[in-house]
Amino acid sequence: MRPQRLKAASPSISIEAETREIQESVACELLCPICLKTEFSVDQSTQTPSLSCDRCRRSFDANATFVDLTLSSGAPDTAYTLSNGAGTTTFQNPLVGFVYERGWRQSFRNAGFPGPDREFEMAMEFLQPVTGDAVMDLSCGSGLFTRRFLSSGAFNSVIAVDYSAAMLTQTKQFIDRMDSKPKASLQLVRADVARLPFPTASFKAIFSGAAIHCWPNPSMAMAEISRLLSPGGIFVFSTFTRLPKAVDDFLDQSGLQAIRSLIPGGRRSSLINYWDEQALKDLSKLSGLKDFQSIRNRQFIMASVRKP
Repeated sequence: MRPQRLKAASPSISIEAETREIQESVACELLCPICLKTEFSVDQSTQTPSLSCDRCRRSFDANATFVDLTLSSGAPDTAYTLSNGAGTTTFQNPLVGFVYERGWRQSFRNAGFPGPDREFEMAMEFLQPVTGDAVMDLSCGSGLFTRRFLSSGAFNSVIAVDYSAAMLTQTKQFIDRMDSKPKASLQLVRADVARLPFPTASFKAIFSGAAIHCWPNPSMAMAEISRLLSPGGIFVFSTFTRLPKAVDDFLDQSGLQAIRSLIPGGRRSSLINYWDEQALKDLSKLSGLKDFQSIRNRQFIMASVRKP
């Protein structure tokens, strides 16, 4: 990543104004998501309306909130787009963005998630060896952890990425209302996790909270994460794990499938893919990542892997 250009904030301006000033001063190196060759240098203070790749004869949108580097960027609503699965489609709904931190995320405690503050502490323990530069908050959702990264002072810049424009808009709104001044620069990017528009080996730290279970193609996504990590870089992620196999088999054999809906992590859904730990280990290894470590509590798991 190129060095971030920050403006000195006046002590007399408001927190919201300081936040906006930091956001607008960011210049983040991005790539065309088609060829992954053409480089864009985006400075949101110029409010650049579009980014053009001469090689691909393609332009991409940018607005005051985020840069849109998906393949559907700028396409009309009636244009053909690939299906991204129920999980991805659900989170593009603005209503879901609104309720995510107003009840939805709190329900994760039923599955053993320890709550955002403790999850962030756990993530930072894994990421401690690679603090100081940029961190990517991948599938950032409503910015639940983006805001914590911005306030932590552990990283110089935070790149928040999500496929959902609604979620990125909600992230921006929450950041504008932060009580404390962000200690890092920020770039919001709309992108497909399976085609991330960043240079190879450009990140030392990538985090994804409660998201991999919604990714349409986890193998491609993990390969992209591996590509973006520099040697020694760390990827930390949390997700839902499956019920123990003995419990799963018992429900099937006893005709008690309906009980699944009452058990955290028990429901089989097109929205969420519940993982088992070995599958996560295998996926990481096949993507060229090593040193799998994890912390579990019921259906909650947080894992860390490293780029050799």
